[in-house]
Amino acid sequence: MSQSGRASPSRRAHEVTASEETSVAPYGTRRVGENNGTLTVSIPCEVAEAEEIEQGDQVAVGLDTETGELRYVPVEEFEGW
Repeated sequence: MSQSGRASPSRRAHEVTASEETSVAPYGTRRVGENNGTLTVSIPCEVAEAEEIEQGDQVAVGLDTETGELRYVPVEEFEGW
């Protein structure tokens, strides 16, 4: 863990890249938590910084029914699925 008490990622955001077979850049696993009866998944700090997401921002969330992937888009950029 870092001095801030947060776990240090094994790779920094600029070091994570997608493979030739996929456009997905892996960031490891996240544990599902609960907050006031709602399930939550945290966004890694490196992803939030790279995507310029800050606490309090709103994101549109959708489930790709063909792949089962959960996707998010900042609300101000959302134009529909």
